[in-house]
Amino acid sequence: TLSYVVLDNTNTIIAEGVTGTTFTTTALTEGQEFVYFGLIVSSDKGENSMKYAYSEMKPVGTPYATPLVEPFNGELAYNWGTENIVGMPTWTFINDDESIQSQNGDGVMLALKAGAPDEESMVMSGKVDLKDVEAPAFKFWYATVPGSENTFEVLAREMNGEWNVLKQFGTDGDVVAWNMALVDLSAYTGKSVQVAIRAK
Repeated sequence: TLSYVVLDNTNTIIAEGVTGTTFTTTALTEGQEFVYFGLIVSSDKGENSMKYAYSEMKPVGTPYATPLVEPFNGELAYNWGTENIVGMPTWTFINDDESIQSQNGDGVMLALKAGAPDEESMVMSGKVDLKDVEAPAFKFWYATVPGSENTFEVLAREMNGEWNVLKQFGTDGDVVAWNMALVDLSAYTGKSVQVAIRAK
């Protein structure tokens, strides 16, 4: 007979001896956060406490109202999640230097730092409520390294849905320069959605 130990995203045990195929818990009572859960499988032969199975990380709680403006100025105004797809790249804040200055002049920007050419990662928003928004869109500024093979794409999904690629981008120009991107979200009008940037 199989049973399960359920852990939250701090690796705290929240249930033991679960034998069914579903488990319900209240992860959050107010606001919004990203959460995931872990499972340890037990059988008549014992418990494999050294090997966990983890769920996908998803935002739970109240969707953010629009307009949602995130300056990425060294501190996050909203909750954002990250997921490494290939390798161990890092989304991090960097300061102005000789090679690039922030687009809005605040001296700070969000960057993906990779250790190998094929590394790939995604940064994703929390839930955003588009129910009262006409012609919703995702607008942001980006800069890539000239001569590199950097590419990225913008994705969106309804809650509990699959990610859909909305637009793809490559390296622009021969110098580091900021470019504005505007991605149409009208297909998600009236819904709660997440948006994401997947880069490599």
